[in-house]
Amino acid sequence: MTSRAFSEVSEDEGKDEDVMMCGPDDTTRLKKEVEDLKRQIHHTEKRTRKQDKELDKLRKELSNAHKMTSEQLSEIATLQSHSKKAEDLITTIEGHMNCHICMDILARPYGLSPCGHVDPIHSWANSQPIVQRKKICPVCRTHIRTRPIPLFVVKSVAAALEKHKAGTPGALPPRDSPPPEVDPWKGIFTKNAGMDNNDGDEDDGDDEDEEDQWSSDGEGYGGYGSEYDDDSDDEEYQGSWVHPHWEPPNGQLSPRDYAYLDDVEGEELSMLRRGCTLQMIHLFQLRYDHGEGLQALVDGDNTVHLGWNVSLLDHDASGEEFMDWITRDIHERPERWERVDHDDGTWSAWKLVRVERDQEYDDSDSDAWFDGLLSGDELDFL
Repeated sequence: MTSRAFSEVSEDEGKDEDVMMCGPDDTTRLKKEVEDLKRQIHHTEKRTRKQDKELDKLRKELSNAHKMTSEQLSEIATLQSHSKKAEDLITTIEGHMNCHICMDILARPYGLSPCGHVDPIHSWANSQPIVQRKKICPVCRTHIRTRPIPLFVVKSVAAALEKHKAGTPGALPPRDSPPPEVDPWKGIFTKNAGMDNNDGDEDDGDDEDEEDQWSSDGEGYGGYGSEYDDDSDDEEYQGSWVHPHWEPPNGQLSPRDYAYLDDVEGEELSMLRRGCTLQMIHLFQLRYDHGEGLQALVDGDNTVHLGWNVSLLDHDASGEEFMDWITRDIHERPERWERVDHDDGTWSAWKLVRVERDQEYDDSDSDAWFDGLLSGDELDFL
């Protein structure tokens, strides 16, 4: 055999050996491995896509968290700015509400005339009778010729400031209320100080009848004494005092009586029918409830339940004189009031009536009292 023939025979044998090494079983196994690898790749790609989605979600949440944090920080900065402005305003008001002499808050402020400065009652004013002496404003040294008058709005602001300070850390305990005084200016100003001395005897008599006598209650209120307090029978009354029942309004008003004020309706109109004035409603934050009656706020957040009707004097359009008499009456005649002291330092008081004067009305009586003047909606406020 030639060498060429031998070489061809060797190549044929090698091919037969390769075919023998890749038999049917090996092919099946290799195909299976390929399929397994494809499945692994598919699962890996699927997991990768899922993780990518999760990462996108986390990125969005992180972005939202950063945005929310930024908004919250901005809101906190705004609130801090507003809080600082409010504290600065309170500090400024408190500075103006302090006495220039004793640096204490003006809990019992009086207005001096003619200069207009505000001053509390000081010990120098009560040390000895000084009717004939010249009275000088302690701030500007102006000659004071007439009796100082109590300033109710300033008193309310001072009470609100004291309540605010009582809730702050390190605040001093509230001061005890000053003892009641019949007339804080007795021995200092004459009762007709500042009036024309050339008036005749008849005018003097009229002035005496209309004279306003100032007094002070246990909470530091100054006010009038005699004009509202005219029921002398109560002094000797020994019977029972009870909570009054609902009663109809004592005035006949309708929306057309206040046609020039578009917002006078509903609850305000009901309070006007019951003797209140718009100035009194706003000054003492009056509310009306069919079951509780008229409710006023005095000296901050103290609530006084006045019953279902009030009667103001003609000259007392603001109701300040009436409410001053009421607050003094609560302390001087406790038998005519039910008072409850609250834990926060405020109190509530309910006006009582003599048992024989209490009368029960049917709610429908209001129709008879107003003779169909009111509409159905208005009757809801009676």
